[in-house]
Amino acid sequence: MKSFLVNTVHDSIVAELHPDEVELWHKIGQQCLIDDCYTLLTVLYGVHLTVPLGTGIQIGTHWANKEAKRNEVVYEADPKLYLKAAEEAEML
Repeated sequence: MKSFLVNTVHDSIVAELHPDEVELWHKIGQQCLIDDCYTLLTVLYGVHLTVPLGTGIQIGTHWANKEAKRNEVVYEADPKLYLKAAEEAEML
């Protein structure tokens, strides 16, 4: 990959993206910030999340770019990742 992380700011991740890697960045972001969190918390801490996680990805020329905010792509967790744990915890 030619893209790389630059910094984190509060709840944001700032990166330099190569134009050819935008789609890959979306896939990695969804996997790391949503999908893998359920498995990681279960394996490391025995915690079974029962809530949906989500993330939004904005791509612009600089951090806090207004145009990027308008073009934000939002991803949400697949319900299969958290509904089973919610049912087992008798929350549903």
